[in-house]
Amino acid sequence: MKIYLNELKSYKSSLQNGTMTYQEVSNIVFSSGTKPWQRKEWRNQRKDFIKEQCEQCGSKQQPLVLQHFWHPKSYKKHIREIYPIYYQKVDGVYNENEISDKEIQDVLKLFTETRDACPSCQKISINERKTMTPKYRCGRCKIEFDKPIKLKFSTQHGVAPHPDELRKKLVREKTQLLAWEKYEVEIKTEAVIRSIDDSIRYLTNWEEDTKTFCKRCAFLWDKYRKKPCKVCGEKLVSTLMHACYKCQQEGHPGVLIE
Repeated sequence: MKIYLNELKSYKSSLQNGTMTYQEVSNIVFSSGTKPWQRKEWRNQRKDFIKEQCEQCGSKQQPLVLQHFWHPKSYKKHIREIYPIYYQKVDGVYNENEISDKEIQDVLKLFTETRDACPSCQKISINERKTMTPKYRCGRCKIEFDKPIKLKFSTQHGVAPHPDELRKKLVREKTQLLAWEKYEVEIKTEAVIRSIDDSIRYLTNWEEDTKTFCKRCAFLWDKYRKKPCKVCGEKLVSTLMHACYKCQQEGHPGVLIE
């Protein structure tokens, strides 16, 4: 495990000093199909941290497992968190005045159908009533009206946006494209570095991120986000709670304030 951790740190250093690209590191570290926690070394090291009884309910029934309360983020989630930082660097390069009328019309040509819509919220989720008045009721904003408005519609894209909203949308799309064209390498490199940091934490931060659980407590936590009441040990409560309702009535706090 120590060798594997040293490899991760070495790849991170290579990314930071530019001697390796994010593609090269990704192909080595993340494309093997073997997760860090699936390695034999990790399983052997895990045995040193498992205690003699469940830290949740006190059970000593085997097998006991190491329950992780923190997990690495996905590569895509790191991308989503990093991307807005670089978007801000190019935000303002384009403005609505640079969007031509031709660009607007080219998009609006996609909306070839006409649909009845609510005059208030401009949604097409309206219901025509045969016996009640007003004749129409909006399923979205719930208002009633006699005459719907007509809006351009596309099965693929929905209701046609107002030209002013469309201009804003096209500016955002151009800005997004520019951010990717200019900073794709930086964004993906940072995402790989963060992924490596996550893997290192998962493999080393045992004392803070894990506890010994019995199979039952691990199942309840993962499947239902439940745990036994810390007072009576019988009733199940949310993982955020300390005591069940009955124990709270006896004076125990529902949630412990740290």
